[in-house]
Amino acid sequence: MKDAIGFMGPRAFVGQYRGFYLLGEIPDANEDDFVTGVISIGKLAEISRKKKASTIPPPGYTEGDLIIESKVLEFGRFVVELKKHTNNAWADWISIGRAANNDLAIKHTTISKLHARIHVEQTTDGAESITRHWLTDTDSTMGTVVNKKRLGSSTPRLIELGDIIDFGDVECVFVDASRLFEELTKLS
Repeated sequence: MKDAIGFMGPRAFVGQYRGFYLLGEIPDANEDDFVTGVISIGKLAEISRKKKASTIPPPGYTEGDLIIESKVLEFGRFVVELKKHTNNAWADWISIGRAANNDLAIKHTTISKLHARIHVEQTTDGAESITRHWLTDTDSTMGTVVNKKRLGSSTPRLIELGDIIDFGDVECVFVDASRLFEELTKLS
């Protein structure tokens, strides 16, 4: 992804990496201590999409699915696409937690096994398609905080682009591809 910034303009980048992401920082990062999605990282990850190779597939992936690979860019930072894994439980929402069976598995001591969930709501307003993301804390031990306000357990909250989300001690910013391009440009 960092290489893409060097030769792509913002429009081409957004076209290729269309979607929503969590861009964040993990305290006391260590590559062996932090896993998110199918990415094992302790640093800002460069995302590339490719067809699954003939290696052992990650859980929940079927033949022909796109997988995410990572490359280390900067200590303590990460980026991950908010994406529902196929064949994972809880079809209506993206699960976030320490357990490996979550859609986004964040292996950190301040993250509960099932810490939070995000429900993606797709609606249309005339010809315009609208995507909303509802974040809910699942009675996690260390809590979920959005813009310095702690969420009540099992109380959905609409999150907007640019919101700062803390899952325990792991801080993230909710971004789309356009904002991700801007943030990665600053790191280049």
